[in-house]
Amino acid sequence: QCSGKKEFDTEGLLRSIMGTVLDISTQREAENKLKSLGIIIENSINEVYIFDAKSLYFTYANKKAQKNIGYTLEELTHMTPMDIKPEYIRSKFMALIQPLIEGSKEYLVFETIHQRKDGSKYNVEVRIQCIENGSDKQFVVMAHDISNRVRMEEKLHKMATTDFLTGIDNRHKTSEELNIEIARCKRYNGSFALLMFDIDFFKKINDTYGHSSGDYVLKELCNVISEEIRESDRFGRWGGEEFLIIMPSLNREQALEFSEKLRHSVEVYRFKNISKVTISMGVSVFNEEDTNGSLLKRVDEALYMSKREGRNRVSFK
Repeated sequence: QCSGKKEFDTEGLLRSIMGTVLDISTQREAENKLKSLGIIIENSINEVYIFDAKSLYFTYANKKAQKNIGYTLEELTHMTPMDIKPEYIRSKFMALIQPLIEGSKEYLVFETIHQRKDGSKYNVEVRIQCIENGSDKQFVVMAHDISNRVRMEEKLHKMATTDFLTGIDNRHKTSEELNIEIARCKRYNGSFALLMFDIDFFKKINDTYGHSSGDYVLKELCNVISEEIRESDRFGRWGGEEFLIIMPSLNREQALEFSEKLRHSVEVYRFKNISKVTISMGVSVFNEEDTNGSLLKRVDEALYMSKREGRNRVSFK
């Protein structure tokens, strides 16, 4: 960086030139690094936001952030993090970042949901860090869109817990729900009813109409039952043509009445190209001494009582 000055005599003639040359290589290198860093941040695949620690207004958002959230930088400078996370009020958000303000934590990492300008929402993993700039504090936020990962996790979870044919809970999930209900009732001195049923002469349906018709009956039967049960009931396929329904808070009389209603609904339903479909049902009620095994054994015995007594009926044990 150069600067100079001319000196003239009394007659106006140039007498000398004085100048300085300053080596600014270090400064220029720092500026170039800062410029490069700015380019990297601006073009990062992650969303990068900066907001003021006092006002909470955004002061910066990179290209990815503006594109994904749908707001321009000018719009964001009039907004706070609460505007893209509507479930947060100021006090709740301040409580979240308080450890950063106090310095008890260097950064926070968590998963949350952001809301775009058009109202749509997406899952993000967020890292927030508080940076002091002289007497001022700013928060730097890096947000990574994890919507695809969350969707894949949900898909895998559904595959692991859902019966592929009928779409209801599979045996593993149903057994898990049964254990949860047993633990809940033992803890709070509650009770529930358990219903096991299977399709009468299902092998004959497969042999007479074909396995595709058998699959149709299984799926359509589950639709019929699902329309009748309560939102709190857990309905799962136990295996083959055998099913379980966990019915919270029902006593013996209520469980038998409800089971009879389900049995009748199936009996009167008209399955396409199938002459008639009926189900046999066994019912039992949880008591405080029960385990998963003892309750299942009792309800299974009740089901076989219905089969021995002619099928298309409800038995209690």
